[in-house]
Amino acid sequence: MLRPIRTTRPTQAAKRRGRRGQVRRLVVATAVLAGMLVAPAAHADPRPDLAGRFVDSVNAERVQRGLPRLQVASDLNAVAAKHSVRMADQRLLHHNPNLTTDVKNWARVAENVGRGRSVSSLHTAFMNSEGHKRNILDANVTQIGVGVEVRDGTVWVTKVFRRPSASASPASTGRFRDVGSASTHGTNIERIARAGVAAGCSADRFCPADSVSREQMATFLGRAKGVLPADSGPFSDVSPSGTHTGNVFGTAAAKIATGCSGSNYCPSRDLTRSEMAAFLGRAMGLTEKPVRTFDDIAGDPNAGWIQALADAGVTGGCDADRYCPDAPVSRQQMASFLVRAFKL
Repeated sequence: MLRPIRTTRPTQAAKRRGRRGQVRRLVVATAVLAGMLVAPAAHADPRPDLAGRFVDSVNAERVQRGLPRLQVASDLNAVAAKHSVRMADQRLLHHNPNLTTDVKNWARVAENVGRGRSVSSLHTAFMNSEGHKRNILDANVTQIGVGVEVRDGTVWVTKVFRRPSASASPASTGRFRDVGSASTHGTNIERIARAGVAAGCSADRFCPADSVSREQMATFLGRAKGVLPADSGPFSDVSPSGTHTGNVFGTAAAKIATGCSGSNYCPSRDLTRSEMAAFLGRAMGLTEKPVRTFDDIAGDPNAGWIQALADAGVTGGCDADRYCPDAPVSRQQMASFLVRAFKL
């Protein structure tokens, strides 16, 4: 069951016209009842970061249509979380009656609420409802907050969308205290942060020299490419409660990510530069090329992908003649790879 709502604050021009005798009132769209959702899953999705998967699903839909990703706003998260708890407590699907006062600093605000059995089934229901889909794909909003509450196998979700008023303070997203102005990758780190592709390792740090794990790579690529997260997948060693699980399964379904051996994905293992080339090449839609650029990739199973990335201008190797295929990929290197690959 789902319901959307959209609210728009009158423009300054409308206010001036109102003072001349034409009254313009706040317009609130009628809530639309989309019907009871029966998810195919037998149990509610157990992931702890269900809100993050909802955000990734929304942004995947927007990326696929050439719309900018929505930035997560902590104050909207708080409003949404409170309302989802309220709905679960009351066992009643309804809009937040105080949305326009609970949310501050808005020029446009909208809300989707729903209940169901899993993130993916709820997201599909949202996209099959015109009112909810309009909110998700609204080019006039820039921020999102999501709150999820799971009770007795039911997922209750609230999504709040906002375009801040003109007086809003500039966002500081992408400004990390451990990324110096002299960093070769600094500009690209800020770009992927502003684009909503990668967050820091903490509130104000990016940890640029840390290695990228295979599961983190799935999330980076899923967000950059616009791949919908998935509830399940082929890997036996991927925990259903993992932060990156939805993106691991989603990129696997999109034939971007592959396992490390048999039915294993090795989610926490460091991603090598060789593996990165294959993942990124598939995400970009490239084809493997005959090796001719690097001296150290002969016999590497991903040599053709490495050459494809070199030909596409995504990588120049670790030095003039070498690619260093077995070396791990750092977070700062991945930022630059993603910016070049997806023009972020």
